Amino acid sequence: MNPKSRRLFIALSIAGFFAILSSTMSKSPTLPLFAESLGIHTAEIGFIASISTFVGIFTNVIAGSLSDKYGRKALLRAGGFVFATAPLFYLFVRNSFQLAAIRAYHGLATATFVPVSLAFIADIFPNRKGEMMGLFSSAMTAGRMIAPLLAGTIILRFGFKEAYETCWLAGMIAFPIILLIKAPTSSQMSGFRPFRLIGGRVVIVASFEAISYFVMQAIETFLPLYASSIDISASEVGILFTIQILTMALLKPIAGRVSDRIGRVPPIIVGMIVISMSVIGLSFSRGFYLMMFSLVLLSAGVAFVFSSTKPLASEIMGSKMHGTAIGTTETVKDIGQAFGPVIVGILIRSIGFSSAFLSLAALPLLFALFFVIIRKRLIA
Repeated sequence: MNPKSRRLFIALSIAGFFAILSSTMSKSPTLPLFAESLGIHTAEIGFIASISTFVGIFTNVIAGSLSDKYGRKALLRAGGFVFATAPLFYLFVRNSFQLAAIRAYHGLATATFVPVSLAFIADIFPNRKGEMMGLFSSAMTAGRMIAPLLAGTIILRFGFKEAYETCWLAGMIAFPIILLIKAPTSSQMSGFRPFRLIGGRVVIVASFEAISYFVMQAIETFLPLYASSIDISASEVGILFTIQILTMALLKPIAGRVSDRIGRVPPIIVGMIVISMSVIGLSFSRGFYLMMFSLVLLSAGVAFVFSSTKPLASEIMGSKMHGTAIGTTETVKDIGQAFGPVIVGILIRSIGFSSAFLSLAALPLLFALFFVIIRKRLIA
C-alpha cells in the first residue's frame, strides 16, 4: 500500500464513520420517538422510516454512474453536503409531510456517499479491493453501532433538539474531511447509462448480496418479538445485536482478505450456506446462547458474501465503470433489504416464527446452488 493511497483511505474511513454516525443517529432510535412526539400515526411512521431506503434504490446506481462520468470528487462532496445540512432541517419539522421530505433528502447522502466511496476504494486498491472495502465497511459499522446508544442518551438527558444538533455536528466533521480528499475529477467513461446493467451479470452478482441482506434485515426486524415470545429480555436482545454488529465489523476485513487471495466464488458460496445454517439455528433457538451463536453465524455469512460481491461486480465491469457496478449492487441490495421484513412478516403471521425462519433458510441455499451452476459463465 503506497503512502498516498493509505492517507486517502484513512481520510475516507474517518469521514465515513462520522457520516454514518450522523445518519444513523437521526433514525435510530430518534426518528420514531420524534415522530411520535409530533403526534404522527404509527402507520405513517413506518412509511417515513422507509423513505430513505427507497430513495437509495434509485439513487445508488445513478450516483455511481455519475461518478464514472464526472469523477468521484464531485459526488463525494455532494453526499458530504447533504450529511452536513440535513440534520438542521429536523429542527423545523412540525408535521409528517415535512418529516417525510427531510428523510427523502437525508437518504440521498448515504445513497451517494457509500457507492462512490467503495468505487473510489476499488480505484486505488485494484489488488486489495475485498480487504479494503471490508475495512471501510467496518469503519461505517462502528458508527452504526455507537449511534443508537449516543442518540438515546442525548434524548433522555436533553431532548430531540440536542440529538439533531449532535447529528449536525457529526456531519460537519465529515464534510470538511471529504472536501480535502483528492479524488479524480473526471474519468474516461464515454456515456451516462445508469440502467444499462439491468439483467446483466452485475445484477446477478448483486442478487446474492440482496438475499443476504433480505435475510438479515428480516431477522433484525422480528428477532425482538421472537425473543420476547421465548422469554429473552429486551436487554438481552440488545446484547445480542451488539455482538452481531461487532462480529460483522471484525470479520469483514478478514473475509475481504480471504476473497482477495482465493477468489470471489468460494466466499459467496460458503457465506450463503452459513447464512442458511444461522437461520435454521434461530428457528430452533429456545435460549440466549443458541440465539447468540446463530447471530454470530449470520454475521459471518453476510461478511463473506459482502467481501466478494462488490469486488466481483467491479471486476466484471472494469476500472472505468467501478461506480456503476457498485452502485448497481447497492441498489439491488436495498431492494432485498426493503422487502425482507415485509415478506417475512407475512410468513410469520401465517405460519409462526419458527416455520417462517425455516422457510427463510431455504432461500440462501437455493442461491448458493444457483451460483455453483452459473459461476463459470458469470465470471468468464
